[in-house]
Amino acid sequence: MLLASWDKIRDNPALIRKIFKKFSQSELMGIFNQFKLDIKTVVALNEEYFIKTGALERMKEITAVVQSRIDERLGIQASGQIIEGGYMDTLVQDQTAKRQIQQFFYRTAKNPNETRLKVELKDLVKGAEENGGVVSRFFNNYVFDTYQEADRLAQNEYAEKLEMPAAIYVGGIIEGSRPFCLERNRKVFLREEIALFGTPQDKFGGYSNKEEGKFNGKPKDGYDPFTQCGGIRCRHHLSWVAKEYAVRMDKGLIIVDGKLVRKEE
Repeated sequence: MLLASWDKIRDNPALIRKIFKKFSQSELMGIFNQFKLDIKTVVALNEEYFIKTGALERMKEITAVVQSRIDERLGIQASGQIIEGGYMDTLVQDQTAKRQIQQFFYRTAKNPNETRLKVELKDLVKGAEENGGVVSRFFNNYVFDTYQEADRLAQNEYAEKLEMPAAIYVGGIIEGSRPFCLERNRKVFLREEIALFGTPQDKFGGYSNKEEGKFNGKPKDGYDPFTQCGGIRCRHHLSWVAKEYAVRMDKGLIIVDGKLVRKEE
């Protein structure tokens, strides 16, 4: 679209606004429609996992609640339409890519080497294969976390409805894994312990400032340990398990009067 209107944009970079709007209405909406289908797949996979707990008769009811909660969180109506002002609408309306492209045209307005400029524009928009351009970087930064949060939200909703008291912090370790996740990977946590993640009251480590509950990757505002785990771009999630399985995984846990608790140290 940019190259097709190259001469006009060179004369008036403000035209990028109209081009980007057209792009959003066609290409971006197609991407988000696929995104919504993917989220339904996330819910279906979680349903399949929790069916194995034996709560088959309640599963349809629970799944409907889970899907409703995720739609509410993402700003999607039951009909599939994006709610104005909601999270998904915010992503669609984001102007980051448009601003960077517009700045490119303003910055290079007096550069006569149009062949070279078209190559630079292609690099800006499409980028190198390993990191992409301005649009793909936007999706990498925001959509990855949205998929993760949707999966964690589904897990947590099912677990709450099925009264599952503990979860395993899973996702593995890679180069660059944060201390917060290194401390928790493959460990079993009670629901009440997870609720304290990111607070000074948390008994576990991995903090850059324990007194303030700060750790690398923690969002500045509104951190939710159940849906954000290790924070921004975190690969980990909470895999909820029955109390009988939890005590086999963690010898520090016991069942007392039917309730899963941690042994007193």
